[in-house]
Amino acid sequence: MYIYTRTGDKGTTGLYDGRRVPKNDLRIMAVGTLDELVSFIGLARVAAQESQELSRILLEIQDELFVVGAEVATDDISKLKKTVDANSWERFESWIDMFSGRTEKKNVFVRPGTNELSARLHVCRSVCRRLEREMITLSESEKKLREEALIYVNRLSDLFFAMANCVA
Repeated sequence: MYIYTRTGDKGTTGLYDGRRVPKNDLRIMAVGTLDELVSFIGLARVAAQESQELSRILLEIQDELFVVGAEVATDDISKLKKTVDANSWERFESWIDMFSGRTEKKNVFVRPGTNELSARLHVCRSVCRRLEREMITLSESEKKLREEALIYVNRLSDLFFAMANCVA
């Protein structure tokens, strides 16, 4: 198997459903940011190795973001085996409460950089906020995304904030 396919040499790429679109298509922009977020979560997982609980949660999030990515990259979600739903963000809310309960810090603006893990989680939070903006732009312009996917990403950035504050 070759890594290079040459199919994108003219500035297009394939969507989940097989259609080709320009690489600067709003969908591809959102999928690219999602990919970036998954990579930054991987960096946070490396820094969180001493906490099995945090590492496990970050791994679950990485796996679920592939589900969100498939939804962003297709028009027909009926072909997807799985989608995110209220259970996903309700789980996030319980984790937010758990991490927030472990810190005396208030939910105010904080300067990232207290330690490496906290700083990496703040990068995840800011990239997640960009992903949310791109998904909203996509949803408003051409492809209505399900509200569940938008809520998922919004709540996820809140979770990254709570995690970062907890480990700071």
